[in-house]
Amino acid sequence: MDTLKDELNANQVRNCLRGLRSGIDAYKSAYEAAMERVGSQSGEKYGLSKRIFAWIVHAKRQLHIVELKHALGTCVGKSWLDLDDFVSEQTILSVCAGLISYDDKTNIVRLVHYTAQEYFREH
Repeated sequence: MDTLKDELNANQVRNCLRGLRSGIDAYKSAYEAAMERVGSQSGEKYGLSKRIFAWIVHAKRQLHIVELKHALGTCVGKSWLDLDDFVSEQTILSVCAGLISYDDKTNIVRLVHYTAQEYFREH
């Protein structure tokens, strides 16, 4: 959907949809486009997104948002967690360009689809 958001009229949307890949490689193309958006962010945001993806992809189980915030809030050289080092849920979601989702009922943060897990493991 992010690919389509900048299109201004019906013909532009149709042309964009025709340009999308289909079949098995379709999801890879979509994830590559999303990762380009992630990579085009400032250095701090890009670094944060890489850390978020690493924690989510390599976790042995699904993470609660507070667990992810604690993991991201750790700083080299500090032996305590400082709440001022925590990033907000909104920031976590926004820097990941739609590749993660947050369920506010279960407080679980996860990749948006199982194919995203496959994409990250390959790359």
